[in-house]
Amino acid sequence: MNSSSAVSEVKTSSSPKCPVCFSEIEPMLLNNPGNGYESYICESCDVEFNMPMKAASAEWYEAEYSEMEIRSSLYERRKNIWEFAESINSMPVKRGKLLEIGCGEGAFLEIARNRGYDPTGVDLNEHAVNKARISGFNAHCISAGDLLKKFPVKGFDIVCFFHVLEHLEDPHAFVANVNKLLKDEGYIVLSVPNPKRIGLIFGRESWDYPPHHLTSWNKRSLEALLQLNNFEIVNLKDEPLNLLKVLPDCLSGKIKFNVNHSVERMYSGSANSFAKSVLRFTYTTLSKCKKFFSQAAAVLLLPWYSLRYRNRAGSSLLVIARKKNNG
Repeated sequence: MNSSSAVSEVKTSSSPKCPVCFSEIEPMLLNNPGNGYESYICESCDVEFNMPMKAASAEWYEAEYSEMEIRSSLYERRKNIWEFAESINSMPVKRGKLLEIGCGEGAFLEIARNRGYDPTGVDLNEHAVNKARISGFNAHCISAGDLLKKFPVKGFDIVCFFHVLEHLEDPHAFVANVNKLLKDEGYIVLSVPNPKRIGLIFGRESWDYPPHHLTSWNKRSLEALLQLNNFEIVNLKDEPLNLLKVLPDCLSGKIKFNVNHSVERMYSGSANSFAKSVLRFTYTTLSKCKKFFSQAAAVLLLPWYSLRYRNRAGSSLLVIARKKNNG
């Protein structure tokens, strides 16, 4: 997917303000990730953000996720996501009305329903919402900005949004709306990409750049955002590092990246049709073998990685926060 076409009329600001704490301290320019964006870090609250804060369109996301993999396979994988089970097990409220923003096809809704919650889901992806409805869930295809038009104020005991915050143009407005949807002393459950995740040792992933991700969060920046919107964190957890699970995927991605670029260079430089056929065969064979190679390499490298990166974490950072009762 060519992300350069994801947004239009992208212009950077000469002196951007932090989208979280609105600090008067001028943020520090980190780099230029391309596509008309500039990356900054706020030295007051530690959030990393991209200017302009302009997300990709719903159509871009539809195409991007349809290319990732077969939807039924993605649904089965999502049911095994660490923060789904961890959030349900750690939830202070064991029953009640639950809203998931970014529900997809309903993998977490199914887990919540099986544990006794009354779940509702929303998502921008119409195809995914239809799948969730077929599975019997109360699901709606609406944007985050339309939540208060669809649902009553103080209508939910719990609002969940897993790996949603980093996509948003206005995280403040979003969390403020979520606050209005919650009953007094209700809870939010959220996850973001973990800034300590092991995958970063291989370099920042392509999906962690704009327009896909507009912000990067850690404990300090999340605390700032939530406190300003009348929430207090009651639980914050790093996903445990499971090298046998994560390392093969990291190595597989690295192998795929290197193979792609090597073959593309050779393919574009060859005018011989037979040579191109050989290159296509080589690419297909190596792609099929990369899972085996990455798993074998992971086993061999596991002792070294276990010692060298023992302070790293898994992919996600999970937060449970309670709405303060001002009354």
